[in-house]
Amino acid sequence: MSKKRLSWLPQMKIPTGVERLDSLLAGGWPVGRVNVVYGPPASLKTSICIASSKLFSSRGGVVFYLDTESKITSPPKGVAYYECHEVNPFLEKLAEINSRLRYLNPPLVLVVVDSASAPFHLLYLENPGYAREKHAVFNHFIRSLTGQGATVIITSWQLRGYFGQTLDPAAVLRTSRSGRYLTIYLEKSMDTLVGKEVVMVEEVVNAAAL
Repeated sequence: MSKKRLSWLPQMKIPTGVERLDSLLAGGWPVGRVNVVYGPPASLKTSICIASSKLFSSRGGVVFYLDTESKITSPPKGVAYYECHEVNPFLEKLAEINSRLRYLNPPLVLVVVDSASAPFHLLYLENPGYAREKHAVFNHFIRSLTGQGATVIITSWQLRGYFGQTLDPAAVLRTSRSGRYLTIYLEKSMDTLVGKEVVMVEEVVNAAAL
């Protein structure tokens, strides 16, 4: 691994593209770990992921973006973007990304799952046992990604019931939007104090603009 190539990663963090969020996270997303962003619809979870993906790709990183809700009409340039609405194609794509890591430099790989809730929601309502089996496979693939050194960002509608302690995220953020303002709560962090930042919605949207 070239130190020069990684020199833009401050303290082994991936910048989010949103200045106040970087401050909250003490530099950005922890490299090689799971990071979770959860909150209600329209709370800019996707915009945060796009901003992070856009910046990371522009600096030479490899980004795999799994969109399970078809919320992105024009993916960021240079990002490997996939729409996966059903649980089996979704898990197959995660398996494929895991296999491709052996040919890449994992610390320079970002995998975004936006969101983890959508593929499993109806499945849990219709067949809870089967859903739990599939969710265990999902957790296995995510652990494999970070075990190889990749960084993962997962969005979710809620935290409880989807992750628990299984994936042990390094950072957990909750987003809440009110008018022109977005409040971002850092509920868990591996290396900084929990807290919150209030950000103008426009700042996040502009960071994610293509």
